[in-house]
Amino acid sequence: PPSFILTLPDSGLTGSDYLPDLTALGFSDEEIQRLQESIAVSEGTCNTHPKGVMQFTGGEDAALARLQQWMFTDDRLQHYFDIRNGMLGEGYSTKLSPWLSAGCISPRL
Repeated sequence: PPSFILTLPDSGLTGSDYLPDLTALGFSDEEIQRLQESIAVSEGTCNTHPKGVMQFTGGEDAALARLQQWMFTDDRLQHYFDIRNGMLGEGYSTKLSPWLSAGCISPRL
């Protein structure tokens, strides 16, 4: 171990004072607005996103309900090979990624 300890001078600033805001990083007001809307969607503080094909509700119950609907009620598994890469509607692909990525469900159900 070193025989001395290096200390920084006290600037009176807290950790958050060192962080630049988005404007200082070069983001436009429009880009900041879009980011704030995206955060609201991901946190569930708004209902829908204009580009979304369905509303996601967090939790295991919602994930299992989606799986039940897509796989059994709508019986889409039999057509999975043909529809798996579609992005234009809620019926194309399982749309389980948000729940899988958040750990609400596992691929090993």
